[in-house]
Amino acid sequence: GLGIEEYAKSEYAENNWVTRFLSNSLSGELTPQHEAVAREFLKKKCLIGLLSEKGQSMERFQSYFGWSGESDKIDDCRERQLFLNWAGKNTHSRVEAGSLTYSLFEDHNVFDLRLYEYAKELFEAQSYFFEHKDSN
Repeated sequence: GLGIEEYAKSEYAENNWVTRFLSNSLSGELTPQHEAVAREFLKKKCLIGLLSEKGQSMERFQSYFGWSGESDKIDDCRERQLFLNWAGKNTHSRVEAGSLTYSLFEDHNVFDLRLYEYAKELFEAQSYFFEHKDSN
């Protein structure tokens, strides 16, 4: 198989997949208009959760979707899923910032990286809804 650097250099490396998916433009060159469509989709249609804020994200999902139930079994399951067995957790080595491989992935995903930064801003902005939910 391909090593990570070979993958990053290959035609198989992802190219702004999230921006493409949200702007319905799975092939061809992306433009700032595609990014604007993806940003608007996130803003209008998505409740943002961040892996770096798993606990707070789960609390928001529970509140928004009306998921309830408290018991030791549910708490134990939530704890295992949020902090031990979450999807995406892996054992491969990290790609170091500033390395050639990192730069290749950055170059392939400029729009997605900006979209991620915007999603983090939305996560913060959406906190207002959850802080003031009970007063509505």
